[in-house]
Amino acid sequence: MDNALAQRMGELARHLQEQISVEETLHSIVHAAVDTVPGARHAGISVVEGRANMRTPIFSDVLVTKVDHAQIELGEGPCLDALHQRHTVRSPDLADEPRWPRFAARAVDLGVRSMLSFQLFVARDNLGALNLYSPEAGAFTGRDA
Repeated sequence: MDNALAQRMGELARHLQEQISVEETLHSIVHAAVDTVPGARHAGISVVEGRANMRTPIFSDVLVTKVDHAQIELGEGPCLDALHQRHTVRSPDLADEPRWPRFAARAVDLGVRSMLSFQLFVARDNLGALNLYSPEAGAFTGRDA
């Protein structure tokens, strides 16, 4: 980790400790991800409650809700994989993505070419993920993950 990134992460940790509510903390995480991760244009936090119903209560732009709704409707996508398989999922170019063909086509139509999804937590039957979105192909590297 380079010094600038380490400094930014320290500042972020202090900022998150100052938040009054869980919702404020989650909003701060979303905005910090967009500000910190190169290539990230939008971000959102998705949750699955009771391992059944996914929703995106925290987002930086309404585009995030449209893309996540497509994942819910189609039952496929990087966020769902990150949520249920407990790992980081990166799609460098959704225009050439064989893992989720229906979702990928919809995301590209909405203007998203790259995604990066991280599982944030597992608490009983509740799951959470942070998702990053970019209109540019190749926006996220292995280092970003």
